[in-house]
Amino acid sequence: MSRDEVKYSARTSWVAFFTLPLVVFGERAAYTANRAVARDMVATLGDSVRVAVAQAAYAQFAGMFLAALATLVFGPHLVLGGALVMVVAGSGWLMSDPSVWPLWFVMVGHGMSLVAVLAAMGASGSGGVPGLRYAMVFGLYAMSNLAYMVVPLIPAAYPWAGLALCAVGLLLLPIPLLTWWFSKKQPRPPDEGATFRVAGAALLLFVLLLSAKAVWALLDPIRVPADPTSTMGLVHQVANPVTVITVTLLTIPVLLVLQFLKQPARVGVLSGAGALLMSTAAVLTWSMGPDTPAIVMLVIVAIGEVFIYPWAYARMVSDAHWRFTGFLALCAMLPRLLVTDPQVLTAVGAAMVLALLAIPIGALGWFADEWIFGDELGPEPNRHGRRR
Repeated sequence: MSRDEVKYSARTSWVAFFTLPLVVFGERAAYTANRAVARDMVATLGDSVRVAVAQAAYAQFAGMFLAALATLVFGPHLVLGGALVMVVAGSGWLMSDPSVWPLWFVMVGHGMSLVAVLAAMGASGSGGVPGLRYAMVFGLYAMSNLAYMVVPLIPAAYPWAGLALCAVGLLLLPIPLLTWWFSKKQPRPPDEGATFRVAGAALLLFVLLLSAKAVWALLDPIRVPADPTSTMGLVHQVANPVTVITVTLLTIPVLLVLQFLKQPARVGVLSGAGALLMSTAAVLTWSMGPDTPAIVMLVIVAIGEVFIYPWAYARMVSDAHWRFTGFLALCAMLPRLLVTDPQVLTAVGAAMVLALLAIPIGALGWFADEWIFGDELGPEPNRHGRRR
């Protein structure tokens, strides 16, 4: 290998795969706990803080845009480290002083981390490692759902819950520096022009994610069980998150095997199938009304979303220049915050869009890695890493 040749190693992606999803779990657990504090503030202080708590969503938006801008200069890993510092410090501040200013501060940190962690995954999983790239983002999706499901189970009267979450946050702080160091030591030069191709595909995927979020309005009537205290009510409540976590954890080993065998991971084909599943289940729920088998539909939708979201997230941030991963991650995260209360007519239209997108999304997933994004499998030096 010549002195000017850049050698790429998959070690960076392996380190990110084993560490960044843990960051997601800790940060989303803190987010869930902090939202509970905000709800308690409204219940305790009433109208005097209701508007201020509602405005915390704007603080989260501000954090997301701030992370995208900061990534241009510092890169996603260091921005993620700064975001985690804000989350840990803000959570401690909010725990000791449940008021508006610490809530806004910590929500800025949550918004920053939401974008930065996905951008860091994109920067760490670009090129040559499709199995690892997708496994990493599937891990993100599993860990976020696990945090949303587990943290509310902690009794409200448990005195050490807040301190425990802050301690977990402190343990996770070195991870962004670790992934930054590996990405600096063994960088992978991106395929020239890949950033523009990724950005072009991101526009289509943005529409996909907007539609997937809007479709949930058709499922609202079946999301809450009639009797949450009964056995079937409990099954009803956990059907979606448990299915998401189970399917995700079953998919990750398959992706790792494909990586070991240096075979392409055609996850985008599953994303097209997921779009069909989600749109079909939503329309059936809307049309069947009270006769809908709620648990069955929630399971089908969970499978659909597992196929849609991780692939779309991974494809929107991978293979682009690391300076632009923050803006691409911002595009990936915005739909979940932009679509808050869609009307039924909008949701029906979104279901139709999902169904129409199924074929082009599947086709994009089949050809994307080699044709659009220029991937070549394997960790050895390739044409992107040779300088003449």
